[in-house]
Amino acid sequence: MSEHWRAQGMSIVQRDSSDGPAVFGRGGGKIAAISVYAYSGNSTVQAVSLCFPGDADRIDDDTADDADLG
Repeated sequence: MSEHWRAQGMSIVQRDSSDGPAVFGRGGGKIAAISVYAYSGNSTVQAVSLCFPGDADRIDDDTADDADLG
């Protein structure tokens, strides 16, 4: 995951603990911040996107339509 995020231009910090890893990312275009916690029995992903012009529902529908064509 860290390498994928780095390839997207994000700055990455990874923390390992006895509970499990946590990965934090910033930057990379449309993401302000993202974090993943992979603790035993509890995995969490949180993200904050940057604002962009347009109607989010329409963009989501258009993206789903494009996926159906592919």
